[in-house]
Order: sequence, then C-alpha cells, then structure tokens
Amino acid sequence: MKINYQEVENYSYAKYIYELEKLCHIHKIDMEIIGYEEFEKIGEKYPLYRITVNPKAAKRVCIVAGVQAYEIAGPLCMLEIFSNPHEMLSSQVSYRIYPCINPTSFDLRQRMDDDGVDLNELTPQTLHGRKYGEVKVFYDDIKDWEMDIFISLHEDVDLKEFYAYVFENNPEPVYRKIIDRWRNDFYGVLNDKEIYGDKVVDGLIINDHDNSFEDYLFTNKMAKLAICTETPGLLPLENRVRMDIDNVRILSEHLID
Repeated sequence: MKINYQEVENYSYAKYIYELEKLCHIHKIDMEIIGYEEFEKIGEKYPLYRITVNPKAAKRVCIVAGVQAYEIAGPLCMLEIFSNPHEMLSSQVSYRIYPCINPTSFDLRQRMDDDGVDLNELTPQTLHGRKYGEVKVFYDDIKDWEMDIFISLHEDVDLKEFYAYVFENNPEPVYRKIIDRWRNDFYGVLNDKEIYGDKVVDGLIINDHDNSFEDYLFTNKMAKLAICTETPGLLPLENRVRMDIDNVRILSEHLID
C-alpha cells in the first residue's frame, strides 16, 4: 500500500481501521477487538484493537499510538508498518501493538477524548475512573504481559525538533542512539534545557514521574525500558511517520543485538 499523505491526514477512525484491517488480513496478522469506547453524544461505540505479531518470540515490545490522537503520525505510521510488516518489524520480537487508544480524539482531531479527558494518565485512580474506560481496556489487556520495551508514539504539535521522555535505572545507550539518529536529520534534536517545566538533557527528559503510561509501566516493573517519543508536529506528516518507524526499528534491534 502506497500511502497518499494528503488523503490519509483526513481519515476518519472508521476509514483508518478499515485500511489497517485489510493490511493485517493480507499479511495474516492477528488484529482483534479488546473493548469499546462509547461516544455518548452520538450514541456510537468505537472498537479498540490490539495487533499481535510473532506471539511466540522471546523478546517483547509493546507499542501504543493515539493516546492523544490528534497527534496522528503515531496511528498512521501503522499503515506503513503493516504494508510491509516483515521488513518493518523484527521476526525475533513479539509485538503487541495498540494502534489507537483514543479513537474519539482521532475523529475529533483534539487532544482530549469525547468526555474532555486527557487519557495520558495511568494510575490506580484513572483505572477506576468512569471517564478513563479506554485506559482500563488497554491495561486489562496488557497487565499480565511483562515486556522488555514499552513505546508510546506521541508528537509535539508545536515543535520542529525531536525529543523523548525516557525511563531508566542506568544510562541506556539505545536512548542515546535514537537521539544521535535525529541530531542532524530534519530539524534536529531539542536543545532547550527545559520544556514544560521538565529538565531536558540532550533531547531526553529522564525519569519524569508524570503518571503517564510509560511512567506507570516502568515504575511498576511491567516494562524493563519505557520511552515516549515526541516527533516534531511541524514536520510534514510523511517525515513524522518515518521517524516513528525508525525509532521502533532502533528499539527492536537493541533487543536482538
């Protein structure tokens, strides 16, 4: 499938899922519904999906996209990945991929879901909160699957430079490898010393306990490494998708080197 980026930027969630399901069917990859989110104002239920690749492989990677689904590069990069999954994903890694956690945000093209909630919060409180149903669906599906790496694909809609939130006990070379990959490409890596009140060290915000998915899964020892990539939202969509795919590749290769 050759993606028309001008067209795909305007996809509805239904169109996006339709295209993704077609690709998974072609490549005999398991894509299944794990729950629903109801858009109460219009009386529609949006299905939430998990895609499973190489389930018997020893190394495990979880990829989440569309937590704030107006950041569309993460969800849409799945169309590129599953156009040629055998080239894009390692056969030695087991993947659980959640292509869009927040489907109402995707359709509304806003940060919040239809309830006006920012879903990038995984805590005991949100897991019991009525308005965080999408988070609970994800957590219930992943909670017994200990992973080597958790990857959350985000983008900063206001920036041209790349940066990432990372969690580590000791300095992890793979995070620095990602920074080196983008230092001289496109517009480079964020050089600011601080962003949104967080300290930045060479494009990395390290162990910032912000109640995000990556924070919770690393802190509770469900993921050995956890990263939230922030691709630059002011880049063309095609370039942001390329960055997401390259970051997934670098992190996957780290497990099998």
